[in-house]
Amino acid sequence: MKKSIGSGRGSVYNILLKALQTGDKYGYEICKEVEEKTNGVYILKQPSLYSGLKRLEARNEISSYWRDSDLGGRRHYYSLTDAGRKRIENSNFSWEDARDGIVDS
Repeated sequence: MKKSIGSGRGSVYNILLKALQTGDKYGYEICKEVEEKTNGVYILKQPSLYSGLKRLEARNEISSYWRDSDLGGRRHYYSLTDAGRKRIENSNFSWEDARDGIVDS
């Protein structure tokens, strides 16, 4: 059963931080990572994605930058800050938790 993420603030924040734990990504890559790591259980919709990223950046848990794409244009990349890395490590949140529906912080 597929679920869309966005019902609980903690859920989207933990999932976004977890997706960025393996390296910098742009929006589409984050969405694909979430879908892949949760075996399709969660689908991250754009409004939840970008509002969550904006709030995490305002809280200094992630940072962002622009990079030119090989296909032309520019992409907005996101990366964990030390505060974001600390939050996700202290939460003990795992992809198994997301697949099982345990996503709130």
